[in-house]
Amino acid sequence: DSAAADTISQEVAKNQENVQKLTGLLDQANVPADVQATLKAQITALETEQTRLQDLAQKQKSQWGIFSWRFF
Repeated sequence: DSAAADTISQEVAKNQENVQKLTGLLDQANVPADVQATLKAQITALETEQTRLQDLAQKQKSQWGIFSWRFF
């Protein structure tokens, strides 16, 4: 439904800010290369999931429900 899609979009925006902060912190961190590679892979996985959730939210916003015509 549209309300849930809006909530997902808001959470994705918040999470994207957090991912950007994590990326910045990782770039500044003094950690071994293998740890940095693992963390970058995790951040990439987070970004991929955020994209999937945003796509899902957009799809839900654009779909008409079976009873949508009654409310418009």
